[in-house]
Amino acid sequence: HITNAFENSQYPFDALVEKVVPQRNPGRNPIFDVMFAFHNIDVPRGDVPREEHTESLQPEEQPYEHATAKFDLLLSVVKEGKRLTGTFEYATRLFEEETVNRFEKYFKEITAAVAANRGILLNDIEISHDLLEVEADAEPIDFGF
Repeated sequence: HITNAFENSQYPFDALVEKVVPQRNPGRNPIFDVMFAFHNIDVPRGDVPREEHTESLQPEEQPYEHATAKFDLLLSVVKEGKRLTGTFEYATRLFEEETVNRFEKYFKEITAAVAANRGILLNDIEISHDLLEVEADAEPIDFGF
């Protein structure tokens, strides 16, 4: 329950990490490596038109404050008026730009399918054929778990 989470909110993060991950790699985030952040989520239903759900996720070069990614992969989406703007931040030692561009296309297709049918199951969302072909030819990624 959410009340249990609030009751334990003062528990020290370092103590939690020690209990959950007793032998941790100092070069990795102790709990997770991939993050999705959606900012300004107090959006009333229907406020964002369906056709605008995925159009604004455009790749663009942006200077970052940090030369090192905080996570292996971070997708941050911000609601600006009636637009959703997204940015990927990723570890270049793990992902090539082409791979992240492919992730962007997957995300756009998935969000477009959900916008068209809010009750759709992830298993029922189809990724376009050309993206699947690229994936079949891609080398598998070893995340070191």
